[in-house]
Amino acid sequence: MGQENILESILQELKCISKAIRELRETLTVAVEGRDSAAADRGVKQHDMNGNETISGDSVKSTYDRYRAALEHVRYEGQLLWQIFHAFLLAHTVFLSFLLNSAFRSGSSGYQPAVFFPGLLGLFLCLPWFASYLRSSAYYKFRMAQAKETEPEDWNIIGGKGEQFSRGLPVTIGDECYRIHWLGRILRTKRSVPALILAFALAYAGLVIWCGPWW
Repeated sequence: MGQENILESILQELKCISKAIRELRETLTVAVEGRDSAAADRGVKQHDMNGNETISGDSVKSTYDRYRAALEHVRYEGQLLWQIFHAFLLAHTVFLSFLLNSAFRSGSSGYQPAVFFPGLLGLFLCLPWFASYLRSSAYYKFRMAQAKETEPEDWNIIGGKGEQFSRGLPVTIGDECYRIHWLGRILRTKRSVPALILAFALAYAGLVIWCGPWW
């Protein structure tokens, strides 16, 4: 009986020791994880098993914040670009439609001051329209370059594959190849928008010639 009691006591002690070791291990694990998390939050430089420095948490967060801010600027400049362009487009469309209706109401060419002078004005107003587009598109390209510079490596959102796709080059993601249609590659925004403005300018010039005082 005495030996059985001793064995039971030893087993109980071993169970208590095992439980204590398990609790200590859990405590150490939580402490290590908390230390790593706190170090990441403070931006403390850490090292891997080879002794190489790893990027700190604040550094990564700062990079992401800069990239997010750069994308916000890109989005803002893009929206501003198209808002200004649409405002000019709507005004010129209404104005040109009115002049075309007035010019061809009679069906014959001749001097029409009510069309000739507004036509000159419309032709002149194509210049600030084109200038505003150049300015806004330049800001957009600048913000895009900033976002590309702050983008983390291997993200391929704006730079890398994203840039290749925007240039019309084939890009493979997974097992599928993506590429802009050939018509989209020819009629890029930087070509189609100036072409549209030029079309309005030619229409105004045609009205000026059609309704000028030389007839």
